[in-house]
Amino acid sequence: MNDDAKNDEWHEKYARHLASPEWQEIRQQVLWRCHGFCEGCNRAGVEHVHHLTYSTYNLVGRELLFELVGLCEDCHSTVHGKVPEVAPNACGVEPAPLIKPVDPVFAALRQAILDAEKAGDEVEVRALLAEHCRRARARILAHQKVGG
Repeated sequence: MNDDAKNDEWHEKYARHLASPEWQEIRQQVLWRCHGFCEGCNRAGVEHVHHLTYSTYNLVGRELLFELVGLCEDCHSTVHGKVPEVAPNACGVEPAPLIKPVDPVFAALRQAILDAEKAGDEVEVRALLAEHCRRARARILAHQKVGG
């Protein structure tokens, strides 16, 4: 099988996965984790759940939640290079209403991320995002264990 055929086969598998109830469940877990806020700008509502990597094509259907982020349309376009002039947090959209009450730890992390972005400290932003993902993953796993 040539590379084009393998690529076409993967894209067909991926399209079927995105239409599946399993993907809808994974998508809902990402939306729950981010409270419906864009994880790119923290200002707009989520419109896309974006894969951060496709490095292991065989994981389609078994994505790890920390490899997925909820993004608004502007941030999703920016990630795909469609709106390169738009900087992170420049959506110009007012914050979406909260879907769930914000956990104070996550609220503090989000504020710290915004502050680090404003200061231009990319190393700190990455460290805080990693901490946010670690805590979100632990929270989801704990939620799954209690059957909630």
